[in-house]
Amino acid sequence: MAPGEVERVARLLLGLALAASAAACVTAPPSRYAWGGYEEQLYVLQAKPGTLSPEAQADQLDKDRQAARSANQPLPPGWHAHLAAVYFQMGRAELAREELLAEKSAFPESTTLVDRMLVNLANPASPSSPGSPASATSPASAAQDPK
Repeated sequence: MAPGEVERVARLLLGLALAASAAACVTAPPSRYAWGGYEEQLYVLQAKPGTLSPEAQADQLDKDRQAARSANQPLPPGWHAHLAAVYFQMGRAELAREELLAEKSAFPESTTLVDRMLVNLANPASPSSPGSPASATSPASAAQDPK
């Protein structure tokens, strides 16, 4: 082979390898869960706090739920708990409770956490609630305070 021909073959092989790797990226396996706009919503909530109202979040999550049902796919872990937090912010404690129970049913490994969240939902000012005035003066925090 002539030197110029070797370069041409090498470029062709490199081009084919790049095309094959790009095609592999496009054909990702389907997800087990119906994520909808959930991941994007979580990103926006972290990157730009305050830009999504609880009502807008609930509307998007409701659309995602409908799409998941239509596709006969389960919702991802944490989805129901997130919607419960949104409902709680909206003052809809009973709907929040229903979503927490749905999270616990769909993901039994979350039982301990969800049970604590249910207790906090029923008693929002209890000493075990993070950020409540009672937790600020708990015996554990008083023992660490060198006053």
